[in-house]
Amino acid sequence: MLNTKDKQPILLIIFGQKMKEYDDLIRSTVERLSKRDRPVSILISKELNHVIHHYDAQFENLETLVGYINTHEDSLIYPLCLDKNHELFQEFLVWQSHYSRQYISDNLSEKSVQAIDNNQDFVQVDCLVMRDSLNNCLYVSDLEYIESNKTTGKSLAIVPSQTLSDAARQTIRDVAFDVCRKANIIGVCYFSFLIDLNSLDYHIISLSSGLSYQSILFETITTYPVLEIATKLTVGYTFSQLKHSYYPNTSAFLEPQLDYVAAVSFSFEKVDYIFFARNIEQLFLNLLEASSYDHFPFLSDISEEDLMFALIQKKENRLAYLLEAFRRGFDLYDLSSVTKINPFYLDKCLHIVELYENLNKSQYNVDIYKEAKRYGFSDDYIANSWQISLIDMLEYRKKHSVAPVLKQVEQSSGVLTGHQIQYFRSYDWHSDYISSGCQKALIMVDKGYSLVKLNELIKQIKQTRLELLIVTNQPLLIEQLNDTSIIFDTIGIETILTIMGIEEVEEVYLLGESQADMFSKMKNFSISCQSI
Repeated sequence: MLNTKDKQPILLIIFGQKMKEYDDLIRSTVERLSKRDRPVSILISKELNHVIHHYDAQFENLETLVGYINTHEDSLIYPLCLDKNHELFQEFLVWQSHYSRQYISDNLSEKSVQAIDNNQDFVQVDCLVMRDSLNNCLYVSDLEYIESNKTTGKSLAIVPSQTLSDAARQTIRDVAFDVCRKANIIGVCYFSFLIDLNSLDYHIISLSSGLSYQSILFETITTYPVLEIATKLTVGYTFSQLKHSYYPNTSAFLEPQLDYVAAVSFSFEKVDYIFFARNIEQLFLNLLEASSYDHFPFLSDISEEDLMFALIQKKENRLAYLLEAFRRGFDLYDLSSVTKINPFYLDKCLHIVELYENLNKSQYNVDIYKEAKRYGFSDDYIANSWQISLIDMLEYRKKHSVAPVLKQVEQSSGVLTGHQIQYFRSYDWHSDYISSGCQKALIMVDKGYSLVKLNELIKQIKQTRLELLIVTNQPLLIEQLNDTSIIFDTIGIETILTIMGIEEVEEVYLLGESQADMFSKMKNFSISCQSI
């Protein structure tokens, strides 16, 4: 097995003090697990802020393990991770330390029980690689979860990874290629790694070959034609025989080199939103705006206790709670210890709060305004901070010639010229978007849209003289549309006004959950639209 350690890490990371309400869940979970023919693991934690410690001790049987815990209970450092048969078992368990002896007695009945570390230095990094029949391998990209020890549930990932060192990325790349070659995998293969960024120790926690949801996701983010190329590789073609569909004069053997970052918001492994930007701050603010956090500060009325509970329990829209914590003066490294979020990403949250405070202190300061726009502050956020209307805010932006541009989503960082149809909004100095000069029908597609209604609308528009332009935050939409320009952005009035500033938009359509809110805002700007 390709692994630098004999022992597997355990990722059961829900633990806390207010768990009485979960007693029934705990008991039912244990009963369900005990019926499975597979290893059982548990993470026992006394307190949330204890340092994770390594116990390198093996026990002949349960009696010696229970005896060890009874003897050393006062000196044990929690979380203590108990693993049977050294197997990785990814499932949430909620538990308290006083359940430990009973759990051991009831559930760990086999020999060779080991107490091992749940190492917080491990981060989860996923990657997509491809291989042809001549043993040539291609690394499409990687995806990094902002939390160490990421588990299933609500989570946020960044593409490409921002905290991997060159050595760590090369380790992942080499191992993925080695596995594909030794397993003779032709086509596409998706890996999930746990890697220690300091020692470069790693574990492969999952591997899936063949086209999948992740293949579409990586194709959307990188514009590398994963589905087309993987299909042809599977039936015998090689990279050298294939052309890149976006760059007709270029071989398909071309690894993506991105000059932007993408954020993917997951909810139990299903993607909620996807955004592109030049910096992490803009990604975070876009995600919050998409989640209806449109006035900063977001959670000023929440109590300190509820704030800490939300941060620890990984509540939905955790970014909003992090920004509120920094606004109240929480220390970055204390938050990192509690939340297990990489300090790099917490520093980006802190920067957002600093920008907001600068906006409050220096109202109408052009330089601070331009910096805030570059890092993703919407006109809604700034207008609320300055306590002016959105119309006045837009007039201020126009007066000082602060204009957004559309940047390409493409894999060559602008080196190659090809047929690109994906864009994102940025306050940059150069636009990649070239207008055709034709009148447009603009469709805004938000979460919760109906694919049937969308397809019917597209058919109707194609029968007219209007060209189609779509704005969305939904990653799978690219696979449902052929040769249609797509702008990945928030479904907001600033996005619509940006497009109307560079295109002659005749009709505007709204699909998805944001319809009601958008109708009122568009009415203020005398923009007519239709709800589908």
